[in-house]
Amino acid sequence: MLAKYTRLFFLSFFQTLKNRNALVGLSVFLITCLLIFDNLWKVIAIRIGQEGLNGSLLLWYIASNEWILVSVPQLHEEIEDEVKNGQFTYMLPRPISYLGACFSRGLGKLFANLIVLGIVTFGFAYWKTGVFPLHPLPFFLFLLIGFAVGALALLALILIGLSSFWIGQVAPLYSVWEKLYLTLGGLMIPLTIYPDWLQNVANATLFPILLGERSALLLDFSYHKWLCVSVKLGIWMAGICLLITMLYALGLKKIQHEGG
Repeated sequence: MLAKYTRLFFLSFFQTLKNRNALVGLSVFLITCLLIFDNLWKVIAIRIGQEGLNGSLLLWYIASNEWILVSVPQLHEEIEDEVKNGQFTYMLPRPISYLGACFSRGLGKLFANLIVLGIVTFGFAYWKTGVFPLHPLPFFLFLLIGFAVGALALLALILIGLSSFWIGQVAPLYSVWEKLYLTLGGLMIPLTIYPDWLQNVANATLFPILLGERSALLLDFSYHKWLCVSVKLGIWMAGICLLITMLYALGLKKIQHEGG
């Protein structure tokens, strides 16, 4: 059974790599965002101060956030379409889990994006700043957690996609998710600059793990902090997997009850 998911993963991975136009488009969009946010931070820094952080490290921080944000495929839209057009029900009798197949396809595309856009993003950050924020081993560990965080974001989008069993259009729900993601994740500035009350709200969610708290490892790396982020990541991943399983089971019951 695992071999089937592996084949789906690699099929999606290589198909994404072959789609050079899409990768070039994402790369151009990503670099444009980095230039905008880099200049925006210079304006913000004048008003609130950098609190000991230099502009070079902050560009790396923003680059790390954008790397994940742009790389995660919009899997919720695919799930919504499959539920709407009935393709979902045709896939149920196959000797492979729909959720497993969906996650494998998304993971293949995610990993291809992360590799290509990672080279573009961090290459651009190094070219722009002339500095490298971490030694090789810490940077490798940072990249590993980045791939794991991408998988967590993918699971969250699967959860949003499965809500189409009940609400049909998932765009409004995704819009709420995206706004919370960008606000509570600390996309443009480190979470430590946020007011204390907003930091507390953000830390009660998974968004800092996806963006700010993970990217802050570039600014002040320690193995203890890396381990803390990894543990939080594992807890959130287990919780979302449980929610996905429950929501999927309820969705199947709804389909059976309605005869869909």
